[in-house]
Amino acid sequence: MLRSRTCGTVISDEKLALAEAHFKANKVVPNGTFSTEAATINVRFKQFCACTQTKSTVPPPQVYFHVIQSSTSLSGGNIPDSQITNQIAVMNKAYASAGITWVLAGTTRTTNAGWFSNVGPGTSQQTSMKNTLRTGTARDLNVYTVGFQSGAGAGLLGYSTFPSDYNSNPKDDGVVILYSSLPGGTASPYNLGQTLTHEAGHWVGLYHTFQGGCSGSGDQVSDTPPEASAAFGCPTGRDTCSGGGVDPIHNFMDYTDDSCMTEFTAGQITRLKTSSPSDLFNMQFRNILLALALAATSVVGRSGCGTEISDEEIVKAEAHFRANRVTPKMAKGTSNIAEAATINVYFHVVSAGTTLAQGYVPDSQVREQVDVLNADFADTGLTFVLRNITRTTNSGWFNNAGPSNSQQTAMKNALRVGGRADLNIYTVGFKSSSTSGLLGYATFPSSYSSSNKDDGVVALFSSLPGGTTTNYNRGQTMTHEVGHWVGLYHTFQGGCSGSGDQVSDTPPEASAASGCPVGRDTCSGGGVDPIHNFMDYSYDSCMTEFTPGQVTRLRSQISTYRGISA
Repeated sequence: MLRSRTCGTVISDEKLALAEAHFKANKVVPNGTFSTEAATINVRFKQFCACTQTKSTVPPPQVYFHVIQSSTSLSGGNIPDSQITNQIAVMNKAYASAGITWVLAGTTRTTNAGWFSNVGPGTSQQTSMKNTLRTGTARDLNVYTVGFQSGAGAGLLGYSTFPSDYNSNPKDDGVVILYSSLPGGTASPYNLGQTLTHEAGHWVGLYHTFQGGCSGSGDQVSDTPPEASAAFGCPTGRDTCSGGGVDPIHNFMDYTDDSCMTEFTAGQITRLKTSSPSDLFNMQFRNILLALALAATSVVGRSGCGTEISDEEIVKAEAHFRANRVTPKMAKGTSNIAEAATINVYFHVVSAGTTLAQGYVPDSQVREQVDVLNADFADTGLTFVLRNITRTTNSGWFNNAGPSNSQQTAMKNALRVGGRADLNIYTVGFKSSSTSGLLGYATFPSSYSSSNKDDGVVALFSSLPGGTTTNYNRGQTMTHEVGHWVGLYHTFQGGCSGSGDQVSDTPPEASAASGCPVGRDTCSGGGVDPIHNFMDYSYDSCMTEFTPGQVTRLRSQISTYRGISA
C-alpha cells in the first residue's frame, strides 16, 4: 500500500485551547541558552527527597523500543536491532540543536498478530498493548512499532501522546509508529526515520506546523510561518498563506518526505524546553524538560532532592501541623542524656553481592554514619542509637529501588521494623535508569499515619563516610535526608517569596546552592544564602549547621507526628 504522510496525532481546537490555557498559566520559561551539555543535568523531582549527585548534567531521556510482530519475518514486523540503533542515531541528529540526546534503554519483542494489525488511536488493542508493555516513568519514551493494517490505524505512519496527557493516563504515554518507517524500511519515501522524529516532537509538546491553518495562533510558535494545510513531497516555494513567508516544508512537524525534513525552529526548541511546574512536581512530568528549564542555572552537585512539594501540599500540611502541634518538652542543647530524645536507628544494608562495590558496606561505616548524625544533630537534643544492622542480598532492590516504585515497596515491606519514632535507613545502589544519580530520599513525619511501611530514609551506599561519591562521602547526605524525616524543608523551598521553608531564621534563597559558594546572595534582603545549612545542596564539607528556628521546628514536628519528646 502506497502511503502518504499520515500522523494520527490530531488535537481538536477545543482541546488545544484548554491545553494552552493551562500551559500559559503554569509554564516555566528557561532562564538562558540551553546547550547539549545541559541535557545531562541529573534531576529528579518527586514527592520524596530524591537527592542527586551531578556533574553539571542529567541522564538523557531513555527510549524503550517495543517491537510488535505478527511473525518472525521482516515483513511480519520483526525488525532487526540494527534498524533500531540507526533510528536512535537519526533522532539524535534531528534533536541535536535542541540539546536532547536519546539513549536506547531496552528492546522488547512480542508476537501478537492482533496488536500488529489492529492497533490504532483509542482502540482496545492499543490499550492492551500499552498496559502490558509500557515501562519507566514520565521521562521515558516508549516506542511501539506495528503494522497499521486495519481498523483505526489503517494507513497511518504513526501517532503520539502529548506531555500534558500523562497525568490523566500514564499507561497511554508514548509513540506508536509503522515498523517499515524506520531507516532502511520499505515505506518509501518515509523510510529514513523522520516519522519517529515527527512523533517524538509531539511527545515533547510540539504541534503540526499547519495547526490552525492561516489564522489564529497556529502551532503556538511564532517563527514557523503560517501554513494552510499539510505539505507533501518537497514542494519548494510553496506558500499557502498570505504574509509570513513560504511554508515551512523542511520542518520536522510538517508532512513532507523524510528527505525533505531537516529542522526545528528556535521557537519550537524554546517551546519544547518549557514545562509546567504543576506537572513537574505533582505527576513527575518529563524530567528532561525540567532539566531544560533549569539549564541556565548550571547547578552542579546535590541537585534535585525531590522534596519540592507543591504549594498546595505545603499549605495543607502546615494547616494540619498548626492545628495539631504538640509542644516539645526537651531543652535544646541539654547535657543530660535522660532529658534528651533518643531515636532508635535500624540500618538495612541492601547489596547486590558481598563486595564493597556491590553495596556491602562494613559495620564500621554504618557506625561512623551514626556518629556523623549525632555530631550534626548535637544542638537539637536528639541522639541516634544504632539498634541493629540487617544485610540483604537482592540485586533488584539494590539496583532499582526508588521513590514510589515496586522494588522500594517490596524492600520496605520486607525489612521495616519499629514504630513511628524509629528511623529505618536503607542503603542501595540507585543503578537503574529511573534512579541513576540519586543520593537519597526520605519521607516526612506527617506521612507516617497514611503509609507507615513507607516511612524512612533511602540513601546511596557510597555516600556514607569514607565512600566513593566524591564531594558527598562524609555522611551529610544522611543528615540532609534525616532532616526531612524530622520535618524540615529545603532552605530554598519557595524561592525568594512566601513562607519558604516555614523557618524564620533561614535567609530566603532563590534556588539550591552547589559546591560551597561563599557570599552567594540570590534574594534581595534577608542576608546571604544559607549555603552552610544541612538542608541546602552544598558539598558535604560545606554543610555545618541547623538554625535555632529549624531546631524548634523539627522538635515540634517529631513531638506532633512521631511522639518523640522527653
